[in-house]
Amino acid sequence: MRRHGQSDSETLHHRDGSARGLTLLEMMIALVILSIGLLALSGMQITSIQANSSGFKSTTAISLADQRMQQLKNLSFSSASLTAGIHAEAPKTVSVGTSDGVHGVVYSRSYTVTDNSPITGVKLIVYTVTWTDNGNHSVSLMSRIGNELL
Repeated sequence: MRRHGQSDSETLHHRDGSARGLTLLEMMIALVILSIGLLALSGMQITSIQANSSGFKSTTAISLADQRMQQLKNLSFSSASLTAGIHAEAPKTVSVGTSDGVHGVVYSRSYTVTDNSPITGVKLIVYTVTWTDNGNHSVSLMSRIGNELL
């Protein structure tokens, strides 16, 4: 309790002389430490958003490759789409939402058919999807189909 004529600074001390409150310097140091921690968390948030975007693009590429690979595997062994060689397909643009709007990611697609690999009567199909996002990326799926008549 404050007595008449006692200053504010005198009221901040216990009877044993120890301080009860925080000084301005202690508060400023605590705020600096808190600020550094919050900045570290915001950096981790940005990294997390970028990783999510990258994961989405990879998953989309794998999905595109898998869908087309299933279609190719269901074709007749003698289909023109399964002749030996490199087959380029039209690029596919997929809209990706980001913090600054929606951007189209262009996925280039192609596949290679190799006859008699690894044995006669078997075709090897390698389907590749590529895209550019802070560098070149690609995924490839491989499958073999056999001639049912052999």
